[in-house]
Amino acid sequence: TSAEVVESSDSYELLGSSTETAILRFGMQMGGHFREVQAKSEIVKVEPFNSAKKMMGVLLKLEEGKFRVHWKGA
Repeated sequence: TSAEVVESSDSYELLGSSTETAILRFGMQMGGHFREVQAKSEIVKVEPFNSAKKMMGVLLKLEEGKFRVHWKGA
């Protein structure tokens, strides 16, 4: 991902592209815990943004051995 969560004792700041930070902000507002989820998963493959397909994706291996794919695009 091209965004990062920088946490302090009582707040956090999102750094990165406006699209990526918007996605992270939404997830955190819904009660998600980015660092906890990130620590429990492994990035297996990243499909970079493809301007012809107008999308990108990432394959994650989760803590329990399952896989999850995230795609975003137009």
